[in-house]
Amino acid sequence: VMSATLEADGVADYLGCPALSVPGRAFPVELVYRPPAPGQEASDAAARAAAELYKALSGSILVFLPGQRELNEAQSMLRALAPEANTELLYGALALDRQRAVIAPGGGQRKRIILATSIAETSLTVPGVVAVVDAGLARFTRYHERGGMNRLVTERVSAAEAEQRRGRAGRLQPGLCLRCWSPDDRLKGQRDPEILRTELAGLALECALRGDSDSASVRWLNAPPASAWEAGRELLCELGLLSEDYSISPLGRQAASLGTDPRSAAALLFAAPGDRHAAALCAALLGEGPAAGPEDEGELPARFERAAIAGGRRPGAALTEAERLCRKAYGLSFSPAKALEAAGRLGDILARGFPDRIARRSDDGWEFRSGRQARHRPGLPERGWIVALDCDAGASQIAIYAAVPVGEDGAREALAPSARSALSIEWKGLAPRAFERRMAGAFVLHERQLKELPAGMGLQALASRIEAEGLSWLPWQEASEALLERVRYAARLGRLAGLDPETWQEPRFAVGLASALVPYLASAGPIIDGPGLTSCLEDMLRTELGYSALELLEREAPAFIVTPGGRKRRPRYPRQGEASLALRIQEAFGLRVSPSACGRPLVLELLSPADRPLQLTKDIASFWRSAYPSLRPELSRRYPKHYWPEDPLTAEPTRGPKPKRL
Repeated sequence: VMSATLEADGVADYLGCPALSVPGRAFPVELVYRPPAPGQEASDAAARAAAELYKALSGSILVFLPGQRELNEAQSMLRALAPEANTELLYGALALDRQRAVIAPGGGQRKRIILATSIAETSLTVPGVVAVVDAGLARFTRYHERGGMNRLVTERVSAAEAEQRRGRAGRLQPGLCLRCWSPDDRLKGQRDPEILRTELAGLALECALRGDSDSASVRWLNAPPASAWEAGRELLCELGLLSEDYSISPLGRQAASLGTDPRSAAALLFAAPGDRHAAALCAALLGEGPAAGPEDEGELPARFERAAIAGGRRPGAALTEAERLCRKAYGLSFSPAKALEAAGRLGDILARGFPDRIARRSDDGWEFRSGRQARHRPGLPERGWIVALDCDAGASQIAIYAAVPVGEDGAREALAPSARSALSIEWKGLAPRAFERRMAGAFVLHERQLKELPAGMGLQALASRIEAEGLSWLPWQEASEALLERVRYAARLGRLAGLDPETWQEPRFAVGLASALVPYLASAGPIIDGPGLTSCLEDMLRTELGYSALELLEREAPAFIVTPGGRKRRPRYPRQGEASLALRIQEAFGLRVSPSACGRPLVLELLSPADRPLQLTKDIASFWRSAYPSLRPELSRRYPKHYWPEDPLTAEPTRGPKPKRL
């Protein structure tokens, strides 16, 4: 086992063997640190440093940047800063012939600025390089558990990566390395191995093929994360490559023999006979990774069409791989013409291998079955479904880089293996409606409304809504609110023997009310109306106290008090304090004793003819004797049409003006 970047001691311990270190021969490299200015991006600082060095040095400059976007931005900046410089790009998705042209020996005869990603760290020697400018950043994938897919992240390079980049400046002669960070910055020793940060479906399939469907049965150098391992196995089960017990299926053995990733293998094995040649070419093109040419912007349909039209005139790697896959999967010789016939069905062909990458157009962009959203972008359909072949889980939204449209039937067929049946209740106002749905994540593949609520779902639906919204959504009316207040007041004062006051207080009251409402559930129309809610509360009271509960409540906390003037007034029963009764002072003429509730006199709130508060009293006799005589002159002046007798105890009560016979 040999590598320039391997963590040798850990591998040696794992293998139980000694580690031999053979230092390479390198020329001395001067190390210079130049941190970005405040507010300046590291990539911007690297491009400006490269322009300065190009003018000062006689050889080529190798600039390390995190990704293709930064490469393009730096190239544009250099055209302004050093228009005389010859700039070239070097990155993994660049066509192989163009990569070879950058590292060809003849390139050393030209003074250049080579803008490169981490691909230039190792194994490649770029001729003519006398200086390295390192932005100190690297872009790679990490598995995003919530999104169920890989996510591109940009992070600081490790110390090992930084050392490899520095060494590029001393391959052929003494050189210079300019680092765009502070020497005080502490770098991580090594980059996490790929097994700890990427999707693991392919690895899980290989292990299952060898009888190790459980990761615990494998002796790992670095054990895979449990979440990524389980996600990989679940995907393989959905693709039909693993059985329910996670052992490899016959289809999985076929997939493992094809030499492709599991997704492409599934698409190949599920392809209809008329689509097999197109499936083979698609798998071959996907195996190459996204294209980088500006003419197709990485989209598969354009690449597919060009490769199929070229046919035997310009075989290329993709057509050679398509031939191999056709023979391996189907025992057929690949036909570019037959592949081209299915060019309009690429999404349907690939969907079976990418069920978790299927997205549906929504108002805000695109929705995946995980429920996560992606922004719409030019080049994607304005409606319908797509298979996102190249995408990034992102932090808040998924980014789609390459996709193909898929028909609704094809999307539903691909999603069917992951679908599960679910019963749910939705509310339209106060009317519950039950639905049976076939769900693939966030997607509803089929639904029907049930005529009746399934047993047990009524209470669950009521409890869930009450928990989410409280009790305010119910049709409370004055009668039902007053009944609840009366029960709580009488229970607080201990006047309802056998009733637990806590059962009528939150949160226990909400639970009890939900149970009491279940008999009122109906498949059509409101669950209950205002009078029905009052009846429901009465039923709850009878359940606790028996059939005489309402009579007992009426004796202790009456719903109404009839005033001496003949008017029915509703007392107030507060959560704290004493019950009270508001009435006009003239209605109380002749009243010698305050009415009572729960054995206590009501607090009388005596009102003026304009219903404005005049006095609070629990002793009406004392009020007539001491307070009324002093109030009477002012009341007579302000309300001259009303009756203000000298002796209110013998006076006739009235609701309004003075009686005509007086």
